[in-house]
Amino acid sequence: MEGLIIGLAVLGWLLWRQLQVRELRRDKGYGAALVMVAIGLVEVVRYAGETHLGATGDALLATSIVVAAAFGVARAGTVRLWCEDGRLLRQGTAITAALWLAAIAIHLAGDEVIAPHDAARIGGVSLLLYLGVSLAVQRAALGERARRLDAREARAG
Repeated sequence: MEGLIIGLAVLGWLLWRQLQVRELRRDKGYGAALVMVAIGLVEVVRYAGETHLGATGDALLATSIVVAAAFGVARAGTVRLWCEDGRLLRQGTAITAALWLAAIAIHLAGDEVIAPHDAARIGGVSLLLYLGVSLAVQRAALGERARRLDAREARAG
């Protein structure tokens, strides 16, 4: 349950940051995601040592991570990107926030399939990993959009 509370607090922080106008720096942006992935992996491995999920549980947890990545790509397309004063800026939209919430709802609902007897715990344990993967993929997809934007502006300029 503790992991779930931490994960939901991190989600709140992510939503707040996503909706702010911020510079998209091409050389940075993965730190928070990598920390979440690392902590999430430690938590999942620790949980797996205490509770055997079985092949079905392992497959569903892996599928959840693929879904996290897919939502990251989808959200990247909803983020506004523009150049201002020589800086590349970005800001998430209401759709970006809605996709974050939908992703978390799907992840936590999947817990009922993975381990119905202990759904809150596995969801909380894997939530930071899920958030980190989704954020990292979103950042990579935004980086690709930024490269395409730069190329268009170079051709137009």
